[in-house]
Parts: sequence; structure tokens; C-alpha cells
Amino acid sequence: MPRGGKRTGAGRPKGTTKGDGLATHVVRVSTEVTKDQCDAIPELIYLLNHWEADCVRAGEDSARHYYLRKALDEIRALGY
Repeated sequence: MPRGGKRTGAGRPKGTTKGDGLATHVVRVSTEVTKDQCDAIPELIYLLNHWEADCVRAGEDSARHYYLRKALDEIRALGY
């Protein structure tokens, strides 16, 4: 039997991949990061945007939101 090369019927059938039709790229993720954590990233970004808007509504003089603004700045510095 020959090795390598193109073989009829080899590989996954078309249309069975999860990201079918979407542009993709390879990313290395630590094994300590679970799939659930990766799936929660859009929700995390939504919450960050919500609390950031709350800080903007409160204004610069709001002492109540001082530590929230500080935490948001640190999280945004990480790329979220």
C-alpha cells in the first residue's frame, strides 16, 4: 500500500467542521483554560462594557465608582 499523498475517501467530509465557511487561525491556549471559560469571553466583554457605561454615566467625580474604573482600566489593558 502506498504511503502519503492524496487518497480517495481520506479526511473529513466537507461541511462537518464547526467553523464551516468562517475564516480561522490557529491559537495556542493553555490547557488550564477550559472550553467553558473560552465560551464565556463574549459575556465577559458585555459585562465590561455595561459597567464602563455605568461609570461614564456616574461622571468623573463619583468616588463610588473609583475602584470600579481602576479595575476596568486594568482589565482593558489586558486586551478585553
